[in-house]
Amino acid sequence: MGFQKGNKLGGRKKGSKNKSTEVVKAVYAEALTESTEKLLTELNSLTGSEYVKAYLAISKFIIPTLAAKTVEAVVSQGIPEWMERLDNISDDDIDRILDKE
Repeated sequence: MGFQKGNKLGGRKKGSKNKSTEVVKAVYAEALTESTEKLLTELNSLTGSEYVKAYLAISKFIIPTLAAKTVEAVVSQGIPEWMERLDNISDDDIDRILDKE
């Protein structure tokens, strides 16, 4: 009998952790904890761009990377109608309007 769709037998449950991955993470965390002083010493011995590159390389594992966002803008060509109408007002009309205030 072959696999039947909807068969829920076997395998890991959704959301459960992979045991080998958890072991590797634990070993790595312990090694990192024990060598923190050496890591900081090595990092502080770097200068200039080497220091910045190393710092950024480490940071991407600590600080979550933000997703890129696309910004779209609608740019109209030409002058808006209200600006064209203002451009057609004579200097005399502008003086009259300003004198009323």
